[in-house]
Formats: sequence, structure tokens, C-alpha cells
Amino acid sequence: MRELSQGRINIAIAGTGLIGRRHIEGVLSEPRAALAAIIEPSGSARDWALAEGLPRFASLSEILAESRPDVVIDAIKQSARTAQTIALERSRP
Repeated sequence: MRELSQGRINIAIAGTGLIGRRHIEGVLSEPRAALAAIIEPSGSARDWALAEGLPRFASLSEILAESRPDVVIDAIKQSARTAQTIALERSRP
């Protein structure tokens, strides 16, 4: 499992559109929070995450197989939310 920050709230953000990037900026500027990962399947998001030095996963299922962030902010398009919700439900203990 991927190591998460100790003593800070580990936040993953699903979606890197306009709203997702605003959430990312907010998390990065908050000293009590750590950006655990971004969740986005697109190649442009992969390139952007790499350039920014951010951990990136293609799906919620992928990150949950590796780590357990404290919070997942859902900033994806509404039409794609069903698959993310199912992945979250399946990951619950």
C-alpha cells in the first residue's frame, strides 16, 4: 500500500477539470491537508499530474487497491459518477 502523510488529512480528488483543479489548489495550499492522489483516466491529466509531481490513478478502484485516503472529493462529470459510487460502496468495510 502507498504511504500516506501522517498527521494531515489525506485527500484524493476525482476529476481534473475546472472544479477539480480548484479543489487541488485548495488542498495544496492547506497545511493540514495532503494531496493523496488525483483520480482521472485521461492522458492529458496523466501528463499534467506528472508535470506537477502529483500521484495519479486512472480510477477510484485503482487507488483504493493501493491506499485509503481519508477523503475523496468527487469533482467528476455527473454522467461518470455511477462507476465511482459503486467503487466506493465496494471498498467499504
